[in-house]
Amino acid sequence: MTNHNSKEAAIFTAAVEAYRRMSGLRSNRERMKNYAYGRQWNDRVVDPITGESMTEGDMARQATGRDPLTNNLIRQMVKTIIGRFRYMRAKEPIADRNMTHLYSFNSLDEIDSRAMEEFLMSGCIIQRVAAERRRDGSLNHYVDNVSPADFFINTINDPRGWDTELIGMLHDLSLPDVESRFGNNDPKKIAIIRHAFSADCGDSRFFRSPTGRCRVIEVWTLESIRTARILDPESMDYREITVTPAAAEKLRSDEQKRREAGLSPLRVNYSRVNRWHGRFFAPDGTMISHVVSQLSSGEHPFVVKFYPLIDGEVHSFVEDIVDQQRQINRLLVVSDNILSTAAKGVLMYPTRAKPDFISWHDIARRWAVCGSLIPYEPVAGGDMPKQITSSGLDAGVTTLLDTQMKLIRDISGVGSVISGGNSVSGTGADSLAAQVDNATIALNDLFATFADFIARRDKKASDLPGVF
Repeated sequence: MTNHNSKEAAIFTAAVEAYRRMSGLRSNRERMKNYAYGRQWNDRVVDPITGESMTEGDMARQATGRDPLTNNLIRQMVKTIIGRFRYMRAKEPIADRNMTHLYSFNSLDEIDSRAMEEFLMSGCIIQRVAAERRRDGSLNHYVDNVSPADFFINTINDPRGWDTELIGMLHDLSLPDVESRFGNNDPKKIAIIRHAFSADCGDSRFFRSPTGRCRVIEVWTLESIRTARILDPESMDYREITVTPAAAEKLRSDEQKRREAGLSPLRVNYSRVNRWHGRFFAPDGTMISHVVSQLSSGEHPFVVKFYPLIDGEVHSFVEDIVDQQRQINRLLVVSDNILSTAAKGVLMYPTRAKPDFISWHDIARRWAVCGSLIPYEPVAGGDMPKQITSSGLDAGVTTLLDTQMKLIRDISGVGSVISGGNSVSGTGADSLAAQVDNATIALNDLFATFADFIARRDKKASDLPGVF
């Protein structure tokens, strides 16, 4: 690390540790994402015979010689919930003109739908709101989804996030973008940035970025600072300052000048407050920028929701139904194996009944032709040619599969009514709406949690400095 400031070094180290502590969440999210997108045989297992580590898919291929089957019910359920969310969203007009512009400029209907998809898979919703100048050079309010793979936060237990003390994310930017955003057209600062990003960043996953990109680590910390509220009794001017050594020295100098001029002393009230500070680091720990919050509330720019966050644990919608999906896939493989090994039109032809003037190849060929004739010589007391067709022994697989299909619908709360099925002809609109409302009860907690997130996001976005 090239940053020699002990405070900045401690913050950078704390950010690295926070990122590493979230490795379990990132790993679980990747697994849930695999299940949601159909990669459902990627779990690692150990071959009990060889002790070799492999995926469940590879083990199934070794056992059967075929790719294992997948019936991806999770993806359909996720799409159904997102469709219901979009339908509910379309019925809620936005009254505030600035919010309408924010929604339109950032395509928030699309952004929030993807955030809902992430929420269903990982149990995390993370967005960043900021007033920034981006590629077109103009200042605008931006709302961006943040991947949990690039996010870190201190260990929290409060669903509202009120115990957050450190929060941040990883950015992968081009070098010109880094110079534009953090160089401030200062040649010395740009030279420092170029040197920092030319350094060897080591092997840690925290530092790695795609080829040709620069990884910038954004870290926000809640810090206690001393402030002074100052009232000039002569002019009645009021101001509030952060008490730094330089500010304290200036305040003493001002007081001395007032005494010499015979003016009344300033009225100063000291206090301590918590404020959020943002720092941007290069991978080697060099701080390339230090900012204060743009928000009038002094908050950090992130809006975060983890679900359900009981004792700090995160569990997603997809996680609730993974076991049923796994069992359905396994039952499909069992059923496929039974069908593939069952006899299908096998011809049992006694060798003693075969005439000399016809070959086995010709018999097989004629057997496959409709209306063909196959002569044979009957033998006293012998068997005649016959065909065997077997559907295989079910062994209760169908019943078990039906049970798992019902379980996955019951556990998820996504029944056929929500997805538009089972509507009986002649059912009135009010009755159908009531059925949908009743069927949605199991999902109300998810929708209400997301609505709370959106309300907090909109409030934070409206707190940004004026642009629109």
